[in-house]
Amino acid sequence: RNCVKRPGQYALWSASHLAHGADAILQFQWRQSIQGAETFHSGMVPHVEGASRTWREVRDLGDALSQMGTLVGTRVRSEVAIVIDWESAWARACAIGPTDDGEGESHMALARAWHRTLWEAGILVDVVGSDADFSAYRLVICPELFIDNPTLSAALEEVTRAGAQVLVCGPNAVVDEQ
Repeated sequence: RNCVKRPGQYALWSASHLAHGADAILQFQWRQSIQGAETFHSGMVPHVEGASRTWREVRDLGDALSQMGTLVGTRVRSEVAIVIDWESAWARACAIGPTDDGEGESHMALARAWHRTLWEAGILVDVVGSDADFSAYRLVICPELFIDNPTLSAALEEVTRAGAQVLVCGPNAVVDEQ
């Protein structure tokens, strides 16, 4: 579904990405297609050309960005990480058990629930892979990492010795990589 963005939504999303450390804002698409599958996609320049709310909001965002100064290269520091591992998600999806609600459990449901909870509480969180450097984090959350990963376990032990908290949510380390 290609819904027109609500008033202010384009600027809100753009500012949110910049606030979280983005160095650029890339939008799809510049000019609304006149035919084909994306005819109804809301381009920054819609069929009515410049006489639209969409175009005015794009132009206004450009004006606002030009007054912000240089943001490129600035960093936002998060003290919380949620660890995801696609191979673990796939292995769990293919496993018979340990639990199944009969409807096929959603991939990464627990990771998404943790992320949403932290986001709603205003806590900045990074979503990282199991091979990440955890040294900058005060809290590392490991939801449903189904495959046992000795390298990850060692990294988590190291970060706890340095003072971080690690929260492990099951099912974790149920199977090995084979």
